[in-house]
Amino acid sequence: MMMMKATSLSAFLVVCLSACGGGGGGSDSGGSTVTPATSNLTGNPATEFSFNDAANTVTVNGTVINATTRSAIVVPDNFTAFANGSASIVAFHGVTPSGGGTTTVYSTGNGVAIGAFAQRLDDTRLPDAGSVGYSGQYAGIYRVESSNSNGFTISGNVQLTADFDDGSIDGAITSRVARQEDNETFGMSDVTLQNTTLAGGGFVGTTSGGDLLSLRDISGGVRDGDYAGLIVGETGDEIVGNINLQHTLSGTVFAQEVGAFIATE
Repeated sequence: MMMMKATSLSAFLVVCLSACGGGGGGSDSGGSTVTPATSNLTGNPATEFSFNDAANTVTVNGTVINATTRSAIVVPDNFTAFANGSASIVAFHGVTPSGGGTTTVYSTGNGVAIGAFAQRLDDTRLPDAGSVGYSGQYAGIYRVESSNSNGFTISGNVQLTADFDDGSIDGAITSRVARQEDNETFGMSDVTLQNTTLAGGGFVGTTSGGDLLSLRDISGGVRDGDYAGLIVGETGDEIVGNINLQHTLSGTVFAQEVGAFIATE
């Protein structure tokens, strides 16, 4: 069984800046080689999560759950979905086409364990210069705090642009659709990944948008959101990452969305 090692994102950035050639005011100017690293946006995967490649199972907070193909969970390309019988525990685990990076989200409906993290598994040489576009797919889990349940899963598309001349990255998650266990679907607005600095082949920034557009008689907004990720692949042609959104629904009803994405050139 392979255990996922987690570090804090701030520690990850410091380590990569000193060891991976990320300098020049804290941003990547391209052409450097970056080493394996972990971007941990939320949760504690070191103790809460593990993945068993041979058995195709994950363990979330001590409970082993199997891969699932249930119709209520849309599984993006390069991802595997995992859920227990009641879907009170849900996880998505994604691996890039090259195998050089992974990204994972998991949630127990009671909120005891909820996490989002990504890993660079091999050395990556960043592009020398210029602007590079990446596109791919997104998988998310939406947990309603007051009901202690995973309300639904979310699918979507992701686009990012990395500028290796000025060391920055931004993007968006679009075509977002939420789906409940009974296959009922709800619209969700796009998430904008605000422009932020690339450092050591990694990034952390804030988001805007992502509102739940309608859920019967409930609607609301996002009060806080952030994202993080890593450029991976031998030549930096892939990205793995995560988002973490805090939703406010009507009244005092709150929800949390954690998601994972894989994008390629």
